[in-house]
Amino acid sequence: MIEFFDVTKTFFTPKGEINALSEVSFSVAKGELAVLKGRSGSGKSTILSLIASLSKPTKGKILVDNEEIVKMSDDFASAFRLRNIGFIFQRYNLFEHLSVYENLLAPLVPLGLDRNEVQRRIEKVLEEFHIESKKDLPAKSLSGGEQQRVAIARALINDPKIILADEPTANLDATLANEFITILQRLKNDKKTVVVATHDPLFFDLDFVDRVYEVNGGAVC
Repeated sequence: MIEFFDVTKTFFTPKGEINALSEVSFSVAKGELAVLKGRSGSGKSTILSLIASLSKPTKGKILVDNEEIVKMSDDFASAFRLRNIGFIFQRYNLFEHLSVYENLLAPLVPLGLDRNEVQRRIEKVLEEFHIESKKDLPAKSLSGGEQQRVAIARALINDPKIILADEPTANLDATLANEFITILQRLKNDKKTVVVATHDPLFFDLDFVDRVYEVNGGAVC
């Protein structure tokens, strides 16, 4: 489902070049749950950004669902991401002044679905993540755990094949972190391909994790 071949990502700054990734090769099979383990600044978030085609590598080849995403134009990459990838961000990336319902509606707008299908999808995730009673509240009024559930619901509303999660428990207490682990296991059971970037040791010994990759200094092993 995800394959990196000798991928290098270099950032060019006024102070010089920074190699975020150096000749990285790894793979994640369809339906697997993989953890990218490493401290902040190790290159984990860069890898997720490349998988999602939010950025492009300086060198190398990336296949996602047998598509060579590096060669895609920005428009095609955006359409591919919309159809295939759900992204759970560390800080949720919700529209704070919009309601929960409006946050869930946002990724559906570009699809041109009819009103009944839009309503069906939103009601499904509202129920699934127990946030029906919050649908008319602005996102900024929710607790951290509630915002996390809305962020996950939004990531899943288009039924993507791949779920990417960037430090998903960084802003959660122990109880909410364990709640996220339960949701993660459900995604695994639903045959989603999941990649979690984290330095939280909670993820490293889970019995349903298929692969743990160590990310350090732009290298993956």
